[in-house]
Amino acid sequence: MARRLRRRQHRAAARLRRAGAYRPDNHGVGTKRRVTHGPRPTGRQGPPRRLTRLQTLRQVAGRRTRGVLQLRHRLRQVQLVRRRGVSPPRERRRRVRKRRENRPDNVPENVRVVETPLFYLPVDVQREHLLGQQHVRKVKKKLADHPVSFDLIHCHMTWTSGYVGARLKEELGIPYVLTVHANRNWFETQLDSDNDRLKRAWADADRLVRVNRRDRSKLEPYNDDVVHVPNGYNTDVFERLSTAAARERLGIEDDTPVVFALGTLKPRKGFQHLMRATTRVHETEPDARLVIGGQGGMRDELESLAEELGIDDRTDLLGYVESETLNDWMNAADVFVLPSYSESFGVVQLEAMACGTPVVATKNGGSEEVVTSDDYGLLVEGPESHDELADAVVDALHKQWDADAIQSYANEFTWENVCEEIADLYVEVLDETTESERQPATTA
Repeated sequence: MARRLRRRQHRAAARLRRAGAYRPDNHGVGTKRRVTHGPRPTGRQGPPRRLTRLQTLRQVAGRRTRGVLQLRHRLRQVQLVRRRGVSPPRERRRRVRKRRENRPDNVPENVRVVETPLFYLPVDVQREHLLGQQHVRKVKKKLADHPVSFDLIHCHMTWTSGYVGARLKEELGIPYVLTVHANRNWFETQLDSDNDRLKRAWADADRLVRVNRRDRSKLEPYNDDVVHVPNGYNTDVFERLSTAAARERLGIEDDTPVVFALGTLKPRKGFQHLMRATTRVHETEPDARLVIGGQGGMRDELESLAEELGIDDRTDLLGYVESETLNDWMNAADVFVLPSYSESFGVVQLEAMACGTPVVATKNGGSEEVVTSDDYGLLVEGPESHDELADAVVDALHKQWDADAIQSYANEFTWENVCEEIADLYVEVLDETTESERQPATTA
């Protein structure tokens, strides 16, 4: 029986390798990373950020900032261990996400990417308690196959990646940094969890990083070294262009109001509520087009809802959007809307702002720290406040925005700037480790 199960696991892993590994939306479980340095995954649109951000760390190393200049002499190689979920062979999926390949030209010379397939059943007790142990075993085996003398471990996502980092810190005797990316709802679930291994991931970190400020106080009972480092956006993908030129490439009339949204098509993202709010928008702006980019299991439901609401002739569901086309949509839009229930930060808003486009967002736990001024966008109470959401969209369509100011604000969150903060953090942790090693041992 066990042999048959292993054969099924191997066949499932082989099929996923051929089809492309599943990567869920932001803060999902399907991507794991444990690195000597380098950051965060995201499974939305465009090229994988993990590679972009690692490459950025290498590029900024030539700048004369304290962190990156010292880091260049201390960390010579990056090994990135990426978790990949493998579901039971007979489980039917509505879709299989197409994984963007790790092309050699996207990976810096001093970075090695190692995937770690994990097999787990969709059962809470197995995923919430037993998966961490499996993950530790798999990563330790991978490290044995790829021997590297590590200086520092940086994990992204608490469970199970952070638990792996805590265990490796104990066994290898090296510092460990954890970045907590969970969206608001998932983070609250983790706080209420009785999983001691999850809490150990927080407690054992030499630095515990949260991507928003508001949650730092909630993590401080578990760790004395909680810091805030925001997420960033990729300047190679998102840049400000001529709105007229972008609209011409997309075949949109200059006088058509365009409301753009982007994300995985699932209930948490709130696109069903944006559609209902759009019926109210059409009372003031009857020609306004709602354009939603992204894939997901709700596509059929959203198409049916648009038809039911009578807005299907002015609504476009684009599916997956290639990077170049996505940049055109960000520039062509009059307003970008993020109507989600829960976010940890909401990088997509910065991607829109980088193109000079204002944002309308719900108060979802992350957007409040991105849309910090009415000069950059508008906040509404929640996705189910249809009238308030509609009014904000109409106000945004009518307001004269300063696109230069919006773009300038977004530029504070480029990966280059964020990676300099991370490099400084690494140097602090490494200096503390070196200092503690110099301290003479004392006996009671």
